[in-house]
Amino acid sequence: MIPPFIQWDDSTLQAYKDGKVPVFTFIVFMYSDAHIPAGKHIYGEKCALIIQDIVHNCASHNHNFIAD
Repeated sequence: MIPPFIQWDDSTLQAYKDGKVPVFTFIVFMYSDAHIPAGKHIYGEKCALIIQDIVHNCASHNHNFIAD
């Protein structure tokens, strides 16, 4: 089943139809430095779909933001 949150391009979809096993990665990270206000952190989210040698970055999930 193709996950609804992934927008597949032609090469990724064809690899999936050819039976290649998809690997989804979703990374959430937090950091701060001297330029960030006290009590705040920078959070980031990165998502990728890997099917054999095809990598698809999930643009809707890749972003950074500052929060408490």
